[in-house]
Parts: sequence; structure tokens; C-alpha cells
Amino acid sequence: MDCMDYSLFYYTYSTIAQTLAGVFGFVIAVVIYRTQAISSRLSRIAELLESKHDLRPIEKERLRDLRIRGQWAQFRKTACQLGFGTRGNRSGETEIEELFERFQDDLDNLSSINKWFQWSLGLTGVAIMACFILMPLTNKSMIANPYFAGFSLIVTVVLAIASLVTYYILLRKVWGSEISLSLKLLF
Repeated sequence: MDCMDYSLFYYTYSTIAQTLAGVFGFVIAVVIYRTQAISSRLSRIAELLESKHDLRPIEKERLRDLRIRGQWAQFRKTACQLGFGTRGNRSGETEIEELFERFQDDLDNLSSINKWFQWSLGLTGVAIMACFILMPLTNKSMIANPYFAGFSLIVTVVLAIASLVTYYILLRKVWGSEISLSLKLLF
């Protein structure tokens, strides 16, 4: 006699998939908003760097093209080759160096956000696909082995929790210390 209620598995998989999809949609909206703000700030800083640094016209044109195309990693590499990031004693150098450091910090932050976004996307995709694959298998005739049913549920829950952890890390990268303060106020 089998006393296992397989509808419990079906509704759990369904809830996990819907919850991850909803939360990930919110995370996507936040990430897009903040990465656009960071990219805009990178563009403004790059424009200031071009105008304040003593460069030949061809070098300014090269940096301007990279800025317009939003190729920030190449912009940083080219700027370093042109002498940005090296401390000098001329007047105005300190301001240029501070701007370039801010540019590099923003670029590193953007790179980190993109890396964690890819992790979040991958884990969320795997967890949701697992739910979609396992939902039709939840009827009594398909999952005859209760150990398989339990193991597959545990694996899916672990994937969902790992996805939620990556969301938290990603939101911390996006909002920085602002989210830590908000969480402290809530709890």
C-alpha cells in the first residue's frame, strides 16, 4: 500500500519555478537599471578624462571612439597605455588620477555584476528546467520509487536556494552597502 501523496511534489515544483521566475524578473529589472546608471557614469568620466588629459588628437579620437561604442575594458587598456593611472607631478594630475580610479572601480563593479548575473541566470535556468521536467513525472505511475522522488525534490530545492543566494550576492553588488543598511533596518 502506497501512502505517498504525489500532488505534493507537483505543487512544490510548480511553486519553486514560479517563485524563482518572479524573483529573477525583479532582479533583472534592478540589474538593468543599475548597470545603465554605471555605464552612463563611465561615459561621463571617460569624457572628462579625454578632455582633461594632454593627448594628441589621434589619441583623443581613439578614446572617443571606444567611449561612444561603450567598450570600457578596451578604453581602460588604451588609457593605461597612454599614461593614465601613473602618478605624475604636473598640476591637474591628481584630479585626472582620481577620475581614472573612479572609472576603474566602476568598471570592476560592472564586471562583477555581469559575472554574478550569469551565475544567477544559469542556476535559475537549471532549477526551473528541473521543475518543468519533474512536474509531469509526479504522478503515481511515473515515480514509483519514493527515494527517487525525495532525492529529486532535495536536489531541486538546493538549486533553488543556490539561485536565491546568487540573487542576494548580485543585489549586494548592485546596491552595495545600501542593501545591508535596509536589511539591518528590517530585522
